[in-house]
This record gives sequence, C-alpha cells and structure tokens, in this order.
Amino acid sequence: MKNFKKKILDTLKNKNKINSTLDYLSRIQKNLITNHSNPVFSDADKNKLLKKHAEFQELGESLYRHLMLTENGI
Repeated sequence: MKNFKKKILDTLKNKNKINSTLDYLSRIQKNLITNHSNPVFSDADKNKLLKKHAEFQELGESLYRHLMLTENGI
C-alpha cells in the first residue's frame, strides 16, 4: 500500500500520468470484484474486499475530478 500511495502522489505531481493511474485503479477494482465472487474467501474477507473496492472507487473519482479541474484551468 505504501508503494500505491507513492504512485498517487507522483501522479498528482505529473498530470500526464493520471489516465494511466485511473486505468490501474480500474484493474484493481476488477480484481477485487473477481475475488469477491470466489467461494474460497470467507464472508469477513469478502466484506474487506468490498470495502477496499469502495475506497479505490472514491480515490478514482477524486483523481478524475482533479484531472478535470486541471484541464479546465481551475
């Protein structure tokens, strides 16, 4: 997670990387949903996966807002 936080901070410094980071977040979310449907995980683990998915969703929305604000010069 520490590397991911560093990746987000680097992304904010270099606005050209935001789209690739948003794609990366989408892949992470897709993997979390795939793992959620796996019967190997317990209900507690599935809840953790959904919580992480929601956190990544909020992060992606914030990055997208930041991208739109910088593109529009606000």
